Amino acid sequence: MARLLILYVEAGHGHRKVAEAIRDELISRNIRDLRVEIFDALDKTNRAFRSLYAKLYFRLVVQASWLWGFFYFLTNVPALYALIAPLRSLWNRCHSRSLRQYVRREHFDLILLTHFFPAEVCATEKKRGFIRSRLITIVTDVIPHAAWRNPGTDHYWVMAEESARVLVKGGVSRGQIHV
Repeated sequence: MARLLILYVEAGHGHRKVAEAIRDELISRNIRDLRVEIFDALDKTNRAFRSLYAKLYFRLVVQASWLWGFFYFLTNVPALYALIAPLRSLWNRCHSRSLRQYVRREHFDLILLTHFFPAEVCATEKKRGFIRSRLITIVTDVIPHAAWRNPGTDHYWVMAEESARVLVKGGVSRGQIHV
C-alpha cells in the first residue's frame, strides 16, 4: 500500500484548500492501495509556535501590511535570503520536533506540501538522510518567494510558466518543475 501525506498550514485558506482539493481528487479516483493522510503541519509543532504563527501572519497582513510587504521583499533578495535561510531552518527545527518525528516514524512514500514551512522541514529531514519520502512542493503563489525553494525537494508543482521561470532563476532545476 502506498502512503501519501499532505501537509498544509492554516495561514490564510489557500494552502488548506489546495491540499483538500488534491486529497478529494485522489479519493475520487478510487486508487487502490493508496492511503491518504492530510493535516495542518502546525498541529505537530509546539503550542506557542502553533498559537502565534497564524495570528501573527493575520495581524501583520491586516494591521501592518506595509511591514509584511517590507519583510517579504527583503527576505526575497538573494544575498539576504542566503544569510537568513540557515536561521530560518534552525527556527523551524526548534519548533517542529513532533512533525519531524512523525514523518521519520511513518515512512510515507510521498509527501505533498502546500506551505513553505513544512516544505522546508521535510526537505531538511530528507537532505539529512532521516526520511526517504518523495517530496513534492505545491507552490500556492504565482510568484514563488525564496522560502519555497528547499534543497531536498524532489519536485515542484506550480501554476504558471512564470512561476517556473522564477524557481529556475533561483537555482531549481527545470526538470524538477511541473506546471
